Amino acid sequence: MDIFDILSLIGGLALFLFGMQLMGNALEKKAGGQLKNILEKMTDNPLKGFLLGAIVTCVIQSSSATTVMVVGFVNSGIMTLKQAVGVIMGSNIGTTVTAWILSLSGLEGDSFLIKFFKPSTLAPLIGIFGILLYMVSYLPPVGNAANPDNNEVAAKYIEDGMKDTGAVNIVTGMILDYRAFDTLGESHVLFIATCTVLILLRVDKHSEKKEEDENDRLYEPKNDIILQKVAFFLVPLIMIFGIYIILNGHISPGGGFSGGAIIGAGLILYVNAFGFAKTEKFFTQKTYKWICFVALLFYCLAKTYSFYCGAHHLETGIPLGTPGAILSSGLILPLNICVGLIVTCTMYAFYCMFRKGDF
Repeated sequence: MDIFDILSLIGGLALFLFGMQLMGNALEKKAGGQLKNILEKMTDNPLKGFLLGAIVTCVIQSSSATTVMVVGFVNSGIMTLKQAVGVIMGSNIGTTVTAWILSLSGLEGDSFLIKFFKPSTLAPLIGIFGILLYMVSYLPPVGNAANPDNNEVAAKYIEDGMKDTGAVNIVTGMILDYRAFDTLGESHVLFIATCTVLILLRVDKHSEKKEEDENDRLYEPKNDIILQKVAFFLVPLIMIFGIYIILNGHISPGGGFSGGAIIGAGLILYVNAFGFAKTEKFFTQKTYKWICFVALLFYCLAKTYSFYCGAHHLETGIPLGTPGAILSSGLILPLNICVGLIVTCTMYAFYCMFRKGDF
């Protein structure tokens, strides 16, 4: 080692100390007491400081960077030496994570944990989690005046809902009038979900389908007198109550979704009591297709007309009627009926597909 190496060592050390002082002064001026309070809470005991150092080092993959930051915090008075010891110890542990990640790629086995911790599996999950956190970070803080719950939309629904839609039920007016486009999408989601279940569970081959039908018929309640007698009285009441909920959805709590679910439950009870043979006399796969097609087509055409008139500031010509009457609220009543039919068909179709792979 000659004199030039010694001078280079002293010069590098001087630059390092100067950089530490510069960073410490800048942190003290920029962060002030706020950063100091945060670090005090996160390092008020050695274990929390250790975990903080390990996590930060895992994220940035550099114990040197973590140590430099901690030295800068101590130099600027933001952290004490006692707080810094735990963080630096944790950073020394966290820096070994890189080696552990590399070693995981060589693990072999059929265990779920081994497969889960392989980089090919874990890396995409961490990436998705990071993206979600990044997206959530842009949400406005709680109590911000610009938050959606603080804007004028809610007041508009409450104050002008009955006048604009003719519906006494504000929620129904919002779902089927103000936000009818969203509800149309939800109805299509139900239809697509049913089609997906049909694709996944449908029994295609004729011989397998026949065998499945024969096996299912063995469990039909041909001799369950108690269930049939109870269903004989309950099913009509359930159907009438569901229809009442749908038809009064714009007047009182209820509507197409809740009423359709009730009718669907009644239809499933009828199948369990009397079997598919009697149910298929009035409700088949063809019936399901036509009901869904007509309901979605009417909903789409009706709201397309409303959207077109609204976009061009034209009157729809559809009377809203008297609020509180059955025949009121414009298109909301027929749209409620369409939604109820789709929900009913979807519930029954799901039950049939999970039970025997077909209608």
